[in-house]
Amino acid sequence: MSQLPLDLQSKLIYQPDSFYIHSGIKEVYEKLELLISEPNYFLSIVKGNPRFGKTHLGIKLTELGVGYYDEIFSSENIPEEKVVVLDDADKLIHKQEFASFFVALFEEFKKNKRGLILFTTSELQDMTNDPNILSRLDSGFNLSIDPPTDETFGEVILRIGLQRGIQFSKRQIAFLEKRVSRDIAQIEKFVDKLNEASVLEGERIVYSVMSENL
Repeated sequence: MSQLPLDLQSKLIYQPDSFYIHSGIKEVYEKLELLISEPNYFLSIVKGNPRFGKTHLGIKLTELGVGYYDEIFSSENIPEEKVVVLDDADKLIHKQEFASFFVALFEEFKKNKRGLILFTTSELQDMTNDPNILSRLDSGFNLSIDPPTDETFGEVILRIGLQRGIQFSKRQIAFLEKRVSRDIAQIEKFVDKLNEASVLEGERIVYSVMSENL
C-alpha cells in the first residue's frame, strides 16, 4: 500500500473518480431511472443510513436532468426541473412549521405531473405525525439503500482510502474485506484511524497497523 500526500479535511469534497456507486445505490438508481422516464407524477422516499451514499446517488441522478437540493427551497421559488431531489427531507418534515409547505409541495408536483424524491435516514413512521403529510408519504414509492454486496465491497474500501490519500493494495483490500463490517460509516471511521496513526506516528500502514486499529 502506498500513501499519497495527505490533505486532512473535516469535509470530503465530492470528486467522481474517488467515489463509487456501489450495489445498494445502483439498485435504487435503476428503479428511480424507470420512474423518471415516465411522464407522470410520482413521489419516492429513499431511505439510507448515514454515509450510505445518498448524496452520491443525488449527484448521479443529475445526469438524468434531475435537480438535486440539499437545502430547503421556498414555496415561492420551487425548482423548475421536472424531477427534484430534496436531501435530508426528514429533518424538515417533522417540523410543524414546514407542514403546510410540504402539503402544498406535494400538490404542486402532482398537479403538474412532476416527480419528487425525498432522501431520509428515518423510517416513514418516524418522520412525522401529521396525517396530511403521512397520507401522501404512504402513497409514495419507498426505496432503501442497502449495504454494498461482497462483489462491490472491495471497491468501496479502495475508494474510501483514495478519498483520504491512501492507496490500498489488492492484498490489503482482501485482508480488510474479511475483517470489517459492511457499514460504510464504520469503514470510514476505521480508515480515518489508520490515516491518523500514519500521520501522527510517521509509519507506513502495514498489516500490523491495520490489525491494531480494527
